[in-house]
Amino acid sequence: MYDEIFQPVLEELKYCVTRSDKISSPDLITKIMIRHLIESDIVIADISGYNPNVMYELGIRHTKEKPVILVTSDIDKEFPFDIRDIRILGIDLKNSLYDKFKSDLRSYIINAEKYSTSASESIVSQYCVTDYDEIINNAADSSMISEITSFENMSENDKRILQNKYENMPHDNIDVILNDLKTKNDYQQCLSTGDEYYENKKYTKVIKCYDLAMKLQPDHILSHMHKGNALFELGNYKSAFDCFRTAIGIESTHVYSYIHQGATLLAMNEPLQAIEYYDAAIKLNPKIIHAYMGKSRALKQLNKFNDALLCYEKAMNVGLKTALLYTAKGQTHLKLNDPVNAIQCSKNAIKLEPDNLFAHVFMGLALSMQKKSQESITYYKKAIKLKPNYVEAYALLAHELFMLGNFEESIKYHKIIIKLNPNNVLSHIGIGNSYTALDDYTNALKYYNLA
Repeated sequence: MYDEIFQPVLEELKYCVTRSDKISSPDLITKIMIRHLIESDIVIADISGYNPNVMYELGIRHTKEKPVILVTSDIDKEFPFDIRDIRILGIDLKNSLYDKFKSDLRSYIINAEKYSTSASESIVSQYCVTDYDEIINNAADSSMISEITSFENMSENDKRILQNKYENMPHDNIDVILNDLKTKNDYQQCLSTGDEYYENKKYTKVIKCYDLAMKLQPDHILSHMHKGNALFELGNYKSAFDCFRTAIGIESTHVYSYIHQGATLLAMNEPLQAIEYYDAAIKLNPKIIHAYMGKSRALKQLNKFNDALLCYEKAMNVGLKTALLYTAKGQTHLKLNDPVNAIQCSKNAIKLEPDNLFAHVFMGLALSMQKKSQESITYYKKAIKLKPNYVEAYALLAHELFMLGNFEESIKYHKIIIKLNPNNVLSHIGIGNSYTALDDYTNALKYYNLA
């Protein structure tokens, strides 16, 4: 059905089409497929045979307020009860009525485009207000996929062929791979190969793949977005900025182009310009959490902490009250010397995510501001347990112990810091101060001289 029906109809409607067995790396099939399922404009699901994998993937798609079209050749079978109320497009393969099916499919897609922003398109959203973007995406560097994904049943033999093909592929030889992609003239394969390198943080190779993708389809937004993300990771913010600006020029309503542009401007210490892009994203989609989060960071760079708090409140009102949001809000309260609210935010974050490192650190700081040193020490130690090489937590703990007059313990933790970072000047000074308090001037001078 894919070659004879789906692909011709979709390409006629100016869509870029891919399917599950076109994903380049067997190691990343699940990750990339889930991203496609969540971010694609339209998904076509062939539920013939009720393959468990397809039903699982359909469930993932149903968490989003985006259209999915169900098709089946099992027109004489009774549908499972949990999809019985969904419109399903049937095709009789025995009679080969392809023209009629193509016409119906075309109508389904056009209607899906027309009503793609309706919450009623998402079955899950009728019962749940969860914004899964907060869980799945990262505002600074998530790559958005906006092409069509069509998945059909894949036989075990096909899976083995696919796996063998890519296990034997010389992944570290970028020139061989690029030559292969040029020969195939396969835009989607360029993106998938670039995604694989991105997952492995091989950003220079990522850029080469996306450059080739741009040559194949200059006006497709994905290659510009993906290249911008890779450049961002390399710290080449000016070039990343140019990529995201081009993406916005291609598709002015692509929300995440504005969010990524805002993150890039923040990295370039341009918070005022960043706010303009975050505001543009919010105007396009008032329920996008990452735009509020980014704008809050920009406002904090401008020392507008009360405005940042209002932004965090808006983010909480439109989406999940996540540990990340509570932690960021708690940090902002600390900037305003408001330990009471900082403690409450940190408690909420820890309740939602007991292993949240920064929530424990901010809780310790807030308790320290209230002169509750023993409680503060408890939270710093929890932070160190979560991340044993976290220098900042050791430094805060050593300082708190010093203020309590526990100079030997303070020295012990400063020495751990020096072991982790031999050039840490403040810990040498901290040890010197503790030895001075202990009237051990010989050792004090030794560490002051080292500093």
